[in-house]
Amino acid sequence: MTSLLYRQVARGLVTHGEAALLCEHQVPGLSVWACPGGAAEPGETLAEALRRELHEEAGLQFGGERAEVMRITTEVPDLEPGGNRGVVTHWFLVSVDRRFSPVPGVPDTHEGHPIAEGITSWRWWTAADVVDATGRGSAVFSPRDLGSLLPQLLAGTGELPITRADSFSGYPGAT
Repeated sequence: MTSLLYRQVARGLVTHGEAALLCEHQVPGLSVWACPGGAAEPGETLAEALRRELHEEAGLQFGGERAEVMRITTEVPDLEPGGNRGVVTHWFLVSVDRRFSPVPGVPDTHEGHPIAEGITSWRWWTAADVVDATGRGSAVFSPRDLGSLLPQLLAGTGELPITRADSFSGYPGAT
């Protein structure tokens, strides 16, 4: 048994009606659409990380706790030299009263600015949009099966949070 830790990540499933706000991340050799968010800093709770990340990346501010709707534990051997066994990504539902165009909540010189995070664009996606883009091979999503998960996550039906384990190698930015 290893003593390595899992990096904790908080992502916001920002929703309005049938759509979720996703950001396009440029990683080496790939463009991936994902919910905004990022790693919790040392001593920071997941709720604090979620609020900080959504403010930095999208300019979104909100109070109160949010329901965790999905948790994926990913074994990432490439992270072991840096002291991590993998990543536990927690998705929290953040409903908004209108669709908006994200504007960073921090100056462009800040380390949490979307440009520094490799975020190049934003879009509101429905589950049908995600399924269509995935089927045509015109976009990659994280998690890869987001199109099939979105209806349950948006409706809040079934057993939540959805939990599962995964493994991944070739992690961008691994030390």
